[in-house]
Amino acid sequence: QLRPEARAQPVAQLHRHQGVEPELLERHVVRHRLDPEDLRRLRASTTAPILCRINGYGPSTADEIEEAVDGGASEVLLPMVRRVEHVEEALRRVAGRCGLGILVETGESVHEAERLGRLPLSRVFVGLNDLAIERRSPSLFAPLADGTLESIRTRFSLPFGFGGLTLPDLGHPIPCRLLMGEMARLGCGFSFLRRSFLADTRGRDLAIEVPRIREAVADAFRRAPDEVARDRKDLLSAIASIPGAGAR
Repeated sequence: QLRPEARAQPVAQLHRHQGVEPELLERHVVRHRLDPEDLRRLRASTTAPILCRINGYGPSTADEIEEAVDGGASEVLLPMVRRVEHVEEALRRVAGRCGLGILVETGESVHEAERLGRLPLSRVFVGLNDLAIERRSPSLFAPLADGTLESIRTRFSLPFGFGGLTLPDLGHPIPCRLLMGEMARLGCGFSFLRRSFLADTRGRDLAIEVPRIREAVADAFRRAPDEVARDRKDLLSAIASIPGAGAR
């Protein structure tokens, strides 16, 4: 069975355009307890890449990968990675038929980040919520402040992401513009739209708001060194002011 969630969510991919500006592209990610036929219908409805998150590695992983590949997934996302060998086995099961990305959100995957970074993965995403639970951390954003996220980033040369995006002037408890700044500082290649995106854009014209997000991300990548340092300081202050808070 594919991982349960109520609806498909967009993914924001950031990549440098002609080596200068990042571009935001909307993708679909399926995180849903789907009948395989539902996934096939989704595949038939769009030419966009589809990312399909399955459950953490276990007895049903092989079957879940087959369902995802047969349904037309462009990439399979494997969450809650604990052993390098589990990812290697998932790669064997995928067998080049689609990409395989992982979520680094356990203590074991943080410890094994260097070995994981040598594997032919399509992307890696750091799940801050599950990592905070694993570490019994009172703060969801501690990895941004204590060097954990930056250390993980240095282990991967493939598309890397964390957190989530919404309108640049919104976001709680960390303003989205500060998260955009940190994504740019760490050279992130993609991110998911955060849970509040639909509520934040309700009643707004997406033809206006989505370009605003694109432009804010581009601005983050264009910052001067002193602006990067200032935004990093503001981010650390924002994190320190909300001990134990979680993102919505």
